[in-house]
This record gives sequence, structure tokens and C-alpha cells, in this order.
Amino acid sequence: MDCQSELDALRAFFEASLEMDATLALIDALRGKDFEILSHPLSLTVDGEIDAAVPARDPSG
Repeated sequence: MDCQSELDALRAFFEASLEMDATLALIDALRGKDFEILSHPLSLTVDGEIDAAVPARDPSG
């Protein structure tokens, strides 16, 4: 594996780790506002970027 490939793999790992942290923070924030989490987070690709979506229901239903 060359240096560029190793850097690309490290960057991908780091980005995935940040995305997971952000998703967990989002779930905590939603639960803190009494939202019901309906299912596991989903990955979405928007404008070439991978984002997470958390299906949830607000307290009023």
C-alpha cells in the first residue's frame, strides 16, 4: 500500500468516526427533547456527502 492509499484510508476512517459521533449526539439530543427514535440511523448521500438521518417522532406524535 502506498502512502497516498494509506492517507486515504485514514481519512475515510476518521470521517466515518466523526459521522458516528455526530449521529450519536443527534440521537441524544432528540431523546433529550422527548422524541421517539423509530429505527436505526440511516446513511444518506446528499451532494456527494454521506450524512445520517435518524427517523424520529416528535412528542406530539
